[in-house]
Amino acid sequence: MSDSGEYQIPDSWFNTTIEEVCTNPQYGYTTRASKIGDLKLLRTTDITSGTIKWDRVPFCSENPDELEKYKLYDGDV
Repeated sequence: MSDSGEYQIPDSWFNTTIEEVCTNPQYGYTTRASKIGDLKLLRTTDITSGTIKWDRVPFCSENPDELEKYKLYDGDV
């Protein structure tokens, strides 16, 4: 972030579309948030500030049947 509060985009970056950089995009898993659980529920509101504060991300109230379909890996976000 610059002194003016604006984010500086590296010169090596370029504009593109999600279709050009993502394979098989799909809608995520839908469930209620919970304070306890074993699987985090990453919501769009959790990724809007530029960093993910995992200690503030709630858990899923119910885990999906097909976990691998919705699982995120390092570098996905």
